[in-house]
Amino acid sequence: MINKFKLLSIAFSALVLSLGACSSGGTVTPSSSQPDSSQPASSSSESSSTSVHQHTFSDKWTYDEEAHWHESTCGHMVKIDKDLHTFSEWKETTPPESEKDGELTRTCTVCDYAEHKRIPQVGTPEKLSFIKSTDETYYSVKAKDTDIEGRVAIPESYEGLPVKELYVTYDENGRRTGAFEDCLKVEYVFVPDTITSLSVYSFRDCTGLKNVSLPNTLVTIGRRAFDSCESLESIKIPNSVTTIDYCAFESCESLTSIRIPNQVTTISEGLFEDCYKLKTVTLPNGITHIYEDAFRGCSSLETINLPASTEHIGSFAFSECSSLKLNKYENGLYLGKEGNPYFAFIRTSDSSKNTYNINSNCEYICEGAFSGCDNLESITIPSSVISIDYYAFNCDNLKNFVFENGSKLAYFGNYVFDMYGSYKQVICNEVNNGLYLGSEENPCLILMGIKDKSATTFSIDNGCKFINQDACRWFGSLTSITIPDGVKSIGRNAFQYCEGLTTVNLGSGVDTIQYNTFEECTSLTTIAIPEGVKTIEMEAFYNCSSLTTVTLPKSIEAIKSFVFDGCVALTTINYAGTKAEWEKVDTPDPNKWGDDIPATVIHCSDGDVAL
Repeated sequence: MINKFKLLSIAFSALVLSLGACSSGGTVTPSSSQPDSSQPASSSSESSSTSVHQHTFSDKWTYDEEAHWHESTCGHMVKIDKDLHTFSEWKETTPPESEKDGELTRTCTVCDYAEHKRIPQVGTPEKLSFIKSTDETYYSVKAKDTDIEGRVAIPESYEGLPVKELYVTYDENGRRTGAFEDCLKVEYVFVPDTITSLSVYSFRDCTGLKNVSLPNTLVTIGRRAFDSCESLESIKIPNSVTTIDYCAFESCESLTSIRIPNQVTTISEGLFEDCYKLKTVTLPNGITHIYEDAFRGCSSLETINLPASTEHIGSFAFSECSSLKLNKYENGLYLGKEGNPYFAFIRTSDSSKNTYNINSNCEYICEGAFSGCDNLESITIPSSVISIDYYAFNCDNLKNFVFENGSKLAYFGNYVFDMYGSYKQVICNEVNNGLYLGSEENPCLILMGIKDKSATTFSIDNGCKFINQDACRWFGSLTSITIPDGVKSIGRNAFQYCEGLTTVNLGSGVDTIQYNTFEECTSLTTIAIPEGVKTIEMEAFYNCSSLTTVTLPKSIEAIKSFVFDGCVALTTINYAGTKAEWEKVDTPDPNKWGDDIPATVIHCSDGDVAL
């Protein structure tokens, strides 16, 4: 047997010979008397000789992002001549264009490795104006004037700073003008990656606009951004978009199809109103709310895929969609959603009938659904129904209007029985001077009106969930009213002309103060809007001439125009949130809060802001 020390000596000698045989190119043939250093030495007594493998290497360089080397070609993982890259100067290999990036390149002086840098597209700055931010960290951009034409490309940077916003201009009266509003001759706009939001009115009334390139960084499309872009035939909304504000595509008369990105959960108010060539709409599975007028006037719309997640359809959302294919059940035509073909009752198939059975899976009775069914005298509303909209039962002879027990009703619209607010033909339940509609288990579900308006006091039943429009109108002797927390909505004009009303305690269940709700309540001096209210509609407190103090909650999201018009004593408006939170509230232009109001500031929790 070979001595262990002799074996070690042979192995060591073979390793030395192997290292000595390595070269940087070409092929070296190993000697038959030398052992292959990559194989273990034989321990067999029959082995009389050992060969040494000599590596061979490619003449070409191998490289990664950091270094280069020569790699073995003999099947072994061996590298030689490894070193870091050394580079030449950067050279412009592709010049930038108005809408297309250019490129800089530098190469390693030893191997073929190259690095590349993007040169941002240069845009069309000659057609644009740039406004530096107050902190001098970025630019906003707008059209140089409304006469610019053709293709417009916004650069991602200007004078070394990023271009991040589309500029909104305010005139002396507070009217806002979008960045490219009224640019009638612009046909195409390129928006760079640095812009994440399209501001309000961005391209409003750009009647010649045919195409827009939006970046994959875009998150928000502001209200009326493309309003009345009547030549816009198609638009690709990036998947990055999460919010599309109201009326963003209203009156885009040439738009034929649209796909809503997956992260969008609501179709906002009037979003596609009067897009009368719109034929195809693709909604994502996460859509929950379709708000008022969303597709109103889309007369070419044939189908729409409401996902199972759809919870809400606003008033007139599908009004005047005359081509929309509906599902029939008995004498009713329904718009379905995934899993429920009878989701929303749109209209009757025959208005001459005197009996109609609403499907037990129906959740929405849409505006005008039974309008003109003048032979209808009695109807039962299934417990599944959560919304009854405007003019739904504008039927001359309807007398009996009853809800099933266990009603899930969450919304009762204005003017359900008559476009002028009348309900006189409908038989109501009389409870403590109130006239109500309801079910057997809750006869006071909806306060329709007051029997005797000469009374000085009135208490709303605790079972009441809805106060109908005009319910307490002209109740001039009423001095105080408390709205129970269970009330979900108060209809428009509900307390209009209650001239003796001095105290109003609003419950926590209301989220909207509707149009003219407290108009001409001339004795009302203070009002505290409770937390939970999100919207105060136009002229809600019109001519409340004694009103001195209003307190607004942090929950408020929108205050519409002329809400305090004629409130000549109003000196104090308090807001429970901070100044920063107030800036996010959708408020009227400065001259549209109301004529002749003395108040000039909003008192926030951390200071004042101008009205």
